[in-house]
Amino acid sequence: NETPLHVACEEEHEEVVEMLVKAGAYVFAENLNKETPLDVASKNGHKEIADVLRAAAPPLIWCIIQNDMVKFSELLD
Repeated sequence: NETPLHVACEEEHEEVVEMLVKAGAYVFAENLNKETPLDVASKNGHKEIADVLRAAAPPLIWCIIQNDMVKFSELLD
């Protein structure tokens, strides 16, 4: 149960990812494995796509969504 954004991230279709993000695709959607599109891109080594997704939301939001207190504390420095 993956979104079109998940599939584009997995298949390394950067232009499609950019188009979907600009069209308002929900970048925090989770598939059945509880992976976001960013998780899928990162897992597959697609750094440029991961960068596109990170740029789609402020870093603080990513920290809250991923419950990553280490990164959150880095933002405060």
